[in-house]
Amino acid sequence: MRVTIVAVAALMCTAAHAATEPPVFEKPAKISSVALPPDSYNPTFKHTRYCYYYPGTMVKVVNYEDEKGAHRLSLTPIPINEKPPSCKAGNAREIIIPWQKWSGYYLGKRGAAFFFVADDGTNGGMPFVVYTAFGNEILRDSSELIERDAIRSVWMDATVLVVRYRRAWHAPCSLYADPAACWKTVVAQTGVAERARPDCRALYQAEMKRTSKYAADIAKSQTMIGYEAEARSSRGKTSFTALPGRVTCWLED
Repeated sequence: MRVTIVAVAALMCTAAHAATEPPVFEKPAKISSVALPPDSYNPTFKHTRYCYYYPGTMVKVVNYEDEKGAHRLSLTPIPINEKPPSCKAGNAREIIIPWQKWSGYYLGKRGAAFFFVADDGTNGGMPFVVYTAFGNEILRDSSELIERDAIRSVWMDATVLVVRYRRAWHAPCSLYADPAACWKTVVAQTGVAERARPDCRALYQAEMKRTSKYAADIAKSQTMIGYEAEARSSRGKTSFTALPGRVTCWLED
């Protein structure tokens, strides 16, 4: 089955993309990094604290080289006319994102929306979450790709967040075992165009050939669907709309 390998470098935009389109995420006014002392268990590993400064907010990320995902993520609102805090262990008004809720990496900011990605992919998709500067979760979903390019655009006002991206959606059925019925389910639940059904047979057959012992189970494996989507979140409710564009498919992990 398709396996996603996460590389932090893949989070960066390509030079060609950056040269032709405005970036989705805002450039920080400043980035500070502080090398932390190694712990006694892994003295050779590097521990680093990063602080991303924006007007009105500081994002703090503590990375431990020997751990997957950030050791700590936090958001610190900065009042108007107040000096930005230093990049230290604790700050006044700092809002820590509990690791039980999210333990991935910081992706970027647009307006009052702060994006974080997971520490690894799931079923060929990359889970992400969006918080406000005050630590309120607005949106949680999965994109098809790891790169920032998966997020097409972000717009937010006082009450509404609109994100356009390539969505990775887990279908509750197999487009190989029952293509007609499964596609009806996909169309009904995502809103993708009925004529946009991708051909997943070669992917399933290749995996069935590779692990022939489990061919029967593989044929029934649920299908992942990738498509252009718009997520609109407002007052605790989120709706998803399919947008024009290619539809892709792959097997769940």
